[in-house]
Amino acid sequence: MIMLQAPRSWCTALDCPPPSELLFRNMSSVIKSVTTREGLRALAHPTRLDLLDLLRVHSALTASQCGALLGLSPKTCSYHLRVLAGQDLIEPADVQGATGRERHWQRASWENDVPLEDTPTDDPELDEAHGQFMHVRLQHDHRLLQKFVTAHSNSQAGWKPAVTLYSRTVLMSPDELYAWGVEVASITREHVRRAEQQASKVQRPVRLMLYGFPQDMAEERRS
Repeated sequence: MIMLQAPRSWCTALDCPPPSELLFRNMSSVIKSVTTREGLRALAHPTRLDLLDLLRVHSALTASQCGALLGLSPKTCSYHLRVLAGQDLIEPADVQGATGRERHWQRASWENDVPLEDTPTDDPELDEAHGQFMHVRLQHDHRLLQKFVTAHSNSQAGWKPAVTLYSRTVLMSPDELYAWGVEVASITREHVRRAEQQASKVQRPVRLMLYGFPQDMAEERRS
């Protein structure tokens, strides 16, 4: 298991709505299961994963605001936002006081769930899209972790003692691994809920990562 809480600078780069104002308030659903080729392909892009991350910590953003935060052009962000919207991963947001010159976007769900199939499907293109998404997602998480570990920034002062890095090898059955994942995910969601309800100026975006998977080792049991 790896769980990482790493500070990021997205909340201070722009005068955007803070997380405590609108986050999750108007979302269409809590958890969206992504199982189609088109949906997986929409998620399998680092810029689009960055945009979804942004919309976790900002309740609603325009393409221009996303571009300023990510160092990309508004046109590039607008394209990727439209791709996400085409798969109902984000949706237009009703922002009070907005001029209407540029559309605001918000996440359509609190979480996106991509189920793992135990065996290949009868659709090779779907299997390929799923594999590509997993590859891009793992690269995305690894990049964030590596960036934090190697960074030496004053903005991280006071954060490193709070970071959790936990990893170990154990013997488990599929049912035991599943039960572990469900329980840890449930605890994590509860902590996220508490943090949302107790919003403060000391809060910053953090990354929480959880992995549990069979490790390829010798078949014989090792003590």
